[in-house]
Amino acid sequence: MKILSFFSNKSIKVKILCSMLILAVCMILAYMLVSISYSYKSIRDSFIQSSLQDLSSAQNNADNLLSIVENYSVILATDDTIQNTLTYSNKPEGSYLSVNEILLRNQINNIIGTFPRINAVLICDVWGNIYDSGVTVISPNDAWQELTSASGWQNTAPAPYYISVIGGSVRPDVISYTCTVCNWRSGALLGYLTIFVDETFVQDLYAPAEDENCNMFLLSYGDTVISAKDSALLYAGGPVGINELSGNADFISTSDNYYIYKKYPALQCYFVKEISKQTIQSTIHYMELFMITIGAALIVVTVFMSILIARHLTRDIFKLYNAAEQIKNGNWDVQIACSSRDEIGLLARKFNAMIEEIRYTTRRLMDEQQLKREYQLELLNQQINPHFLYNTLDNICSLAELGYANELTELVNNLSSFYRGVLSKGSHIISLRRELEIAVSYLRIMQTRYYNTFSFQIDVPKELMENNILRLTLQPILENAICHGFESHQPGGVITISSKIIHDTVCLYVEDNGIGMTQEQVHNLLKETEKPETRDGFALKNVHNRLELYYGPDYGLKVESRQGMGTKVTITLPHKPCPVHTPA
Repeated sequence: MKILSFFSNKSIKVKILCSMLILAVCMILAYMLVSISYSYKSIRDSFIQSSLQDLSSAQNNADNLLSIVENYSVILATDDTIQNTLTYSNKPEGSYLSVNEILLRNQINNIIGTFPRINAVLICDVWGNIYDSGVTVISPNDAWQELTSASGWQNTAPAPYYISVIGGSVRPDVISYTCTVCNWRSGALLGYLTIFVDETFVQDLYAPAEDENCNMFLLSYGDTVISAKDSALLYAGGPVGINELSGNADFISTSDNYYIYKKYPALQCYFVKEISKQTIQSTIHYMELFMITIGAALIVVTVFMSILIARHLTRDIFKLYNAAEQIKNGNWDVQIACSSRDEIGLLARKFNAMIEEIRYTTRRLMDEQQLKREYQLELLNQQINPHFLYNTLDNICSLAELGYANELTELVNNLSSFYRGVLSKGSHIISLRRELEIAVSYLRIMQTRYYNTFSFQIDVPKELMENNILRLTLQPILENAICHGFESHQPGGVITISSKIIHDTVCLYVEDNGIGMTQEQVHNLLKETEKPETRDGFALKNVHNRLELYYGPDYGLKVESRQGMGTKVTITLPHKPCPVHTPA
């Protein structure tokens, strides 16, 4: 009864608005509850499918590695030198055995070359001798018994040999492949060949598929971990048992983790990927936040639609009231749609005429401000150092008097190209390509003036060449680098112009290795002052003002410098193409 009494005292607009909001909120909450109830399974299945793809990719990598190793075993077992060395009727001893060991070691290393995946090669003959590729066999008798009884791929951990490393020797963890060596003519057994692959190379098979929230390892049929990023887990029991992976499903679930697995008979193991349930819960949390955001947006839309419907159903006088409130709050862009022909309709039409007259006056004032802004931009653009032209003309006269025709021609061409770019047919905005051409012409002129005491480099991606830029943005910065940074004009100066995109913002970098500035000078360089202390500071401030005036306060210059270490000027521009054709 209290709720009904509350609504009975409210306007029709409030009643419609509250009713629609209650209905919309109930529907949104119901939708969110249903979606969340099904989302966990969907996200879990997505993680499982992605993990199965990672496992398949890792197994493909393993197939490639095993195939290469097996190919090497065939090459080694059928090699003429190895065949001839192992073919003897009596047990080799003494110097004869030593010569055979050196011969086989060299031939093995010649065949496997620098293939990094093979850690070592051991060949056992039928007489109990072991020939190696350059390792130290720990117990030849035990190793001979073990290797001659092996066949195919095995988990050999640790290796039956030591390898030399800086500061000593280590006994690596390996997997091995063993095959017989038979005389290719008679088929008689000559011995056994075993190729060892370091376990760290096995890790490389699946390491690209790992991330910080997942862990992948290889679990052998013997219920031990034979490869893992964490060496402490090697050759111990895994977090899940082999009996748990024998089902028909692709994954199992524990209290804290999911384990996705695929059988790999070639190494007699399972590829297993461990995913924390907390990872899926985090994804669910992000989804819930997303849905809450969508729900809030839907509520906002519902409020907006409710207000429109309420306005449509209420009287025209209420439209006048809303319009008056909006004008009171500073919104002059309103229009009353009233089709009635009574006194309220007449009042609404007069009201609309008054608002239109106010908008017309406002637009005229804005146009005047825009025109004033363009005049100000043009004034700033015209403030170029006239001494540059005077000094260049003096250089032209000097070259002409000295008879340096080639240098004179090049200088005149560069000056012509520079001022052709400066004029740009009156356009304030040109492409970055054209601005760089102006900069190159200017730098070449200055190289001539200062006897090539500095060089320059330009590294700007092609895709940024058509980005727009205010004309004569680079020239004042380059002038400051040459005249101030290379004050003594000693050989060895370098200017670099580079660029990259950062979050839809084009950053141009102008760097020099000149004398640099103190931090106080850097701080005061772009600071607002009534009169700059130097023209260099005025020129950079001029460029900064032009960029802010045209593009807005988020763009402009940033100066970094250390005394004796050079100066770096960063120019920030919006990433958008030049809207006008730039003349050649």
